[in-house]
Amino acid sequence: MWLYFDLCFEEYSLYHDLKLIDKKLWKIWESGIKASFNKPAFSQCWMIISQQTSYGSDFEKFINAIISSQKQLS
Repeated sequence: MWLYFDLCFEEYSLYHDLKLIDKKLWKIWESGIKASFNKPAFSQCWMIISQQTSYGSDFEKFINAIISSQKQLS
């Protein structure tokens, strides 16, 4: 899962920080990230891994918002 979170961070950075991909591609990647976090194991692992590394506050807020919205739907 750690590698997956690293990949998500790279995708996030390519769009939000580096502006190297267009919005259409980002929306595809974003929907995949959201789909992954529909599975409880991803949220549980994120809580552990995010304590052991730093992806930066913007990305962490992005993931935490996804987790919060998933909990509200449950």
